[in-house]
Amino acid sequence: MRGSKAQRVRILFPHVVFTFTSIILVVLAVLITAEMTTAKTYPSYCSTKEDQLSRKIPPLRTTTQFTQNTKSLTLQHVTTIIRHGSRTPWAPHKCWEGYTSPDADTSTWTCSLTSMMRPQSSEAVDIEYLVDGISEQIIQMSGKGQFFSFDKLYNANWSPKHPNHFPQNVANDLRGNCQKGQLILKGHAQQVNNAHALRSAYIKYDDYIDPTVGVLLDFVGKEQGVTIVGERAYDEPRLYFRSDDDERTLMSGMILLEGMYGSLMKDHEAHYKAEEVGDGDRIGVPVIAVHTADRDKDILAPNSLACPRLVELEMEAIGSPGYQEKFVRSEEAVVMKNLSREQFGGLGRMQDADEAVDCVMTTVCEDKTLPYALDEEQSGDDQDILDKYGQNLFQRFVDFNVGRVAYVYNYKGGAFSKLSTNPLWNDILAGLLVHTNADEYEMRRAWPDLRPKSKFALYSAHDTTIMSLLASLGPNVYGGDWPPYASMVNIELYDIEWTANADVDIRDLYPTNIGFRLLYNGQPITDHISGCSKGEEICDIDLLVLHVYPFANVTEWADQCKLQNPIGIGGGTNDDILDHTKGHHAGSGGSKVVLILMGGLLCAVCGAFVTFLYMSKFVVSGQKQHPHHPIPFSNDEHSLELTKTQMNDSVGPDGKIYGLPAQQEGRDII
Repeated sequence: MRGSKAQRVRILFPHVVFTFTSIILVVLAVLITAEMTTAKTYPSYCSTKEDQLSRKIPPLRTTTQFTQNTKSLTLQHVTTIIRHGSRTPWAPHKCWEGYTSPDADTSTWTCSLTSMMRPQSSEAVDIEYLVDGISEQIIQMSGKGQFFSFDKLYNANWSPKHPNHFPQNVANDLRGNCQKGQLILKGHAQQVNNAHALRSAYIKYDDYIDPTVGVLLDFVGKEQGVTIVGERAYDEPRLYFRSDDDERTLMSGMILLEGMYGSLMKDHEAHYKAEEVGDGDRIGVPVIAVHTADRDKDILAPNSLACPRLVELEMEAIGSPGYQEKFVRSEEAVVMKNLSREQFGGLGRMQDADEAVDCVMTTVCEDKTLPYALDEEQSGDDQDILDKYGQNLFQRFVDFNVGRVAYVYNYKGGAFSKLSTNPLWNDILAGLLVHTNADEYEMRRAWPDLRPKSKFALYSAHDTTIMSLLASLGPNVYGGDWPPYASMVNIELYDIEWTANADVDIRDLYPTNIGFRLLYNGQPITDHISGCSKGEEICDIDLLVLHVYPFANVTEWADQCKLQNPIGIGGGTNDDILDHTKGHHAGSGGSKVVLILMGGLLCAVCGAFVTFLYMSKFVVSGQKQHPHHPIPFSNDEHSLELTKTQMNDSVGPDGKIYGLPAQQEGRDII
């Protein structure tokens, strides 16, 4: 029997709703799938949030032979070296034809992230008249009282409404309101993510959540209650902050530290507001000290202005048969030359490897327009491009130029890297060795500025800082990649307490009872260091000292940095290499290796002529040559090959080096 119309509607209604809902869900699924399949992917260099989440700091593995023989591992200290976050180009490049055309999106860079500036308080200035140098009291008094903040804007010579109003000779180099190499909003977010990773690993900031690695700082316990100036978690010496004077490194470090310590500092500021101090004026906003230096003298990245010998080592690597075969004469090298000539506007475009990487990565990471041949979304199906240059052209172009730089850093056992990181390793060790039982007198012979014990040390620096630090530890440590934005290296120090029945052979591998773990972007790489046990994340601190000591004596660095071949390929005076050293992106400018080689060839010709005159007795003069201190480099990948011969002056009769125990027989370190 057929029901009424109303009944039929009631019966059909659920089916109609179900069908309609199903259609909506299907449409949404299709749209989401399409979005997922068409969403833009970025190179790991760009450090998306997903990339950074994959780099979180892991807890110690508890299933290794070492950890099964330990009763406890107490985290004592962490040194962190970061690369700054995402930024604008480090120089006004002319990457490809049309790159700087006013109509191109690569010609103008606009920034919404700015820098805030404050003067010291009048109270701090008054104290400075009474004392010599900057004291902890002055640093903390700098935040006392109310005073203005200033927003630093790079827009004096730029008009967003009339971008072509200012001529090129007065406009900013990047044509917008950005500095060269300025941190941008993405870079801010990246350092916030880094701060979260460090907090999660090392800081107890919640009653119910323990840090995943160990309690370095306790912000819900004793740290929160310490409000005495000079003893707080963010005061020196408990915190050490080092940066060069670039805006992007300073800002990156500040953002990271704000993310780590900001909640504690706000609690303390609220405490000072509530509690009247002295004459009723509050102590003020807590202040963190940052240590920096003249930019052209700083050593946080390889600096050829400060160390001219680096240019010779770079030229030696570039002139080596291995480099020439791979990056000059190979089929891939020919393809890259043709690409520059035919697609970029001439062989002069992006011939410097640093510049090439910066050109394409700042473009792709900021969704700007790549040249047609490198934009595989546009040219991926272009048969003419495929026939001329092959597939995966963008990645091959990047890999080719990254390989050129990595080759220099790893050449001859990392000679370039060891020399360039001498003062930096010296500074890092000055903060690590105070946590050992090494003899203080002996240590101060090598590290006269040995710092008091700190909980956390931050070095805010560059990609080349990380590349050279890792390469200085051996080719197995540095794999030849280019560190992404906001990359992070961590050195963790642990006090080791053994179980009562710990294996003697394992205990003998840790004579100082101080272990370190080395991580790069969340990956433990300690066992990549020669001499550290394979499969173990913790290694004895003496192995790190033995590796870096031969090239970490800063008092000898000036002699090591002198040009060893003042006439010839790669030679010249310090002034001669000025243009080359300006080319590094941690500095300011662009270099062309071809011009340097031509200059070197000219020097060689001149040198040969002068030598001919000298031998012919037309020129009779010359000062006595000053002997150079030999650079303690080894051509072998095991840097400890030189330990016994180059550390004799520091080895006592008991075999100890700076108070550290003598090496045990049978260890794989020599």
